[in-house]
Amino acid sequence: MRRLGLAALAVFVTALIACGRQVTFPKYAQSGGLPSGWMWVKFTVAGSLNYSTYDYIIVFNTTGNGLTPLPNGGAQANYSAFSDAFIVSGNASGGVVAVPVQFVTSSGTSLPPAVIALNPPPQDFQFNANSNNLGTQFQITFDRKIFSSILATASPSSSPSPSPSPSGSPSPTPSPSGKNVWKANCFVTQPGTINGSVSNYVPVDSLGIGGGTDTSYVAPNLNTTTAFDIPQNAQGPPTSDTASTIVSCEFANTP
Repeated sequence: MRRLGLAALAVFVTALIACGRQVTFPKYAQSGGLPSGWMWVKFTVAGSLNYSTYDYIIVFNTTGNGLTPLPNGGAQANYSAFSDAFIVSGNASGGVVAVPVQFVTSSGTSLPPAVIALNPPPQDFQFNANSNNLGTQFQITFDRKIFSSILATASPSSSPSPSPSPSGSPSPTPSPSGKNVWKANCFVTQPGTINGSVSNYVPVDSLGIGGGTDTSYVAPNLNTTTAFDIPQNAQGPPTSDTASTIVSCEFANTP
């Protein structure tokens, strides 16, 4: 088992991985001065982030159905654990971009959901590509309202509606009014593109014990009606590259 904790201890990464030691850091009682209605997430890897080789993705399930997004579990679960995401990757000019997206399923089809890029105003979405000044962590700070369903403002004639779900499964369509308890997972993938429907990203690592092929991870509840700071250590073994080995994802919120 690999895992460490805060990026400030990055110098100990190699030793901790070598000895198989897992370090769990305490959860903080407050959310770091976030304004009301905001959340941030810090994504930390074992080596220097390599935005030209990998994409770093944070997938949220804001539907309230309690399912954890899994790297290879989307199709099997009819994507009912996928509602929104941040996709962080390098661009053609050599820079780094973070794109918020939403997954929307149309009725009458079993096809994967459309992946719709969101365009929040700059004041509602902040991205820091090197938030710990060590090159191993980025941070996204955002107003939670950017994940309000695009269906809430679409016209009835043009709005897609939920597709039939597998027996016993909740609808994958995000709730227009939002739910209080979110789930989330962090992925490292090979570079992908959005094809108009689901993106063709190949998972390399995740927070679960199975890494890029994990099917068992259960994410902590992110209750947006409470203040929290939840660091979640990755559970699986390291990948072959420290740039793709997730250390932790930390979520903080102010109701």
